Amino acid sequence: MTGYVGTPLPGVRVRIVSGGRVLCEGDEAASVVTPGAEAVPLCPQHPQLQLQYFLQDSCAAAVLCCPSLQQLLPDIPNIQTVVLSDTSRCDIAGQPHQESCTRSSFGRVPADRSALILYTSGTTGDPKGVVLTHGNLRAQMESLVAAWQYHHSDVVLHCLPLHHTHGIINALLTPLLVGARVVMTTFRPCHVWSLLLGGDDAEHDAGDVVASHDSAVNVFMAVPTMYAKLLAHYRQNYAQSQHKRTYVRATCVQNFRLMVSGSAALPESLLEEWQRATGVTLLERYGMTEIGMALTNPLVGTRRPGYVGTPLPGVRVRIVSGGRVLCEGDETASVVTPGAEGMVLASSFSFLNKSVIISQAKRGDTAVYQDGAYKILGRTSVDIIKSGGFKVSALGVERVLLMHPDVADVAVVGAPDPTWGQKICAVLVRTGASPLDTALLKKWLKERLPAYQVPVKYVILEELPRNNMGKVNKKKLLQEILPLLK
Repeated sequence: MTGYVGTPLPGVRVRIVSGGRVLCEGDEAASVVTPGAEAVPLCPQHPQLQLQYFLQDSCAAAVLCCPSLQQLLPDIPNIQTVVLSDTSRCDIAGQPHQESCTRSSFGRVPADRSALILYTSGTTGDPKGVVLTHGNLRAQMESLVAAWQYHHSDVVLHCLPLHHTHGIINALLTPLLVGARVVMTTFRPCHVWSLLLGGDDAEHDAGDVVASHDSAVNVFMAVPTMYAKLLAHYRQNYAQSQHKRTYVRATCVQNFRLMVSGSAALPESLLEEWQRATGVTLLERYGMTEIGMALTNPLVGTRRPGYVGTPLPGVRVRIVSGGRVLCEGDETASVVTPGAEGMVLASSFSFLNKSVIISQAKRGDTAVYQDGAYKILGRTSVDIIKSGGFKVSALGVERVLLMHPDVADVAVVGAPDPTWGQKICAVLVRTGASPLDTALLKKWLKERLPAYQVPVKYVILEELPRNNMGKVNKKKLLQEILPLLK
């Protein structure tokens, strides 16, 4: 968003398409949510067809967007487009006083009124709109405030997408609730490092006194892919100099009280390299759109690599297998069958436009409770790919690929990748004998899918190995094609 978002009338459902980033010092960024309107944040990376689905499915009354993104929006009757001006904050009358930043306005709106609709990634079909009430939001935010000790003196560096829980609730609305400041920027490794180091570029002597001031960033949240790219920049620009290495580590240790990694599994090697470079141990947590944040490592205490901690305050988590509860607990304690593995369950919110309201959500991941903490062992389904912090439905990508006239059959798999977590790979069978131009196919896909859902590797086979039930063993297929992906 750029400029200022006005206040819609209560009961109005508004979609927000975010573009440029802004510096937020108060609670004005939540002005759509707090009066009682329903906000539905969108991603400008989504193609028009997907934006059209969100607009129609949510029955939105209006769309708010900045001028540069107006051309992205499909023309849909009965939906008003409000183009925000690029007026600077200093030209707007009535900015809140500093003391108002610590006063929440949630009490003015009924707790059961819908506030925010976040769409899932569509890993089990079409994306579903998860309806969060003001009560839901407050419970999530107060839980995070208690667990991570958010304070009005915090300055959060924010470079995450705003249409997912991580970006809009964990890193934006929660700090704003307590009056903290949020510095919002696009993710560019060089620029982010500059902000992490207080605007400096690490050109200092080892004996320099590290500056720490009120405006210095002290909280940072990112996905593993971002940390991998930051480390690549570190290795290229800082690691070769003892002075720079010392300055980076000293600055981060002194200024940062919390760095969080989420939205995808954090490789242990990445966690360890980040700790060596910055002196800060990343805090891993676990959650999803349907349930919000569920598990977190401790703010103070040992953070074990590969583990995602214990339930957040107010959250109950189960591990089940075959209908049998193997583990159940909250932030105080867990009753557990030692070493038993199963699927993660947690309480869920309601879905928009669905006749059945689901009271429990299966996370789709296998977990185990060991030595006082939960550990996610892997994905229950191979059809859910996590790439760069995004969850991608292999079935959804396959459905689009099969629309192409030159594609007769397809299986989409996720191959291990040190930077992206997994890279999306398409195994194709051609319609005829003529060559399949994968460059043209990729261009065709980019018109129909978000960029992060488009496969980066393509393998062409004569036929897919299917069993007598017509199913492809994707684990076996992946092992067979791995040599072709190098």
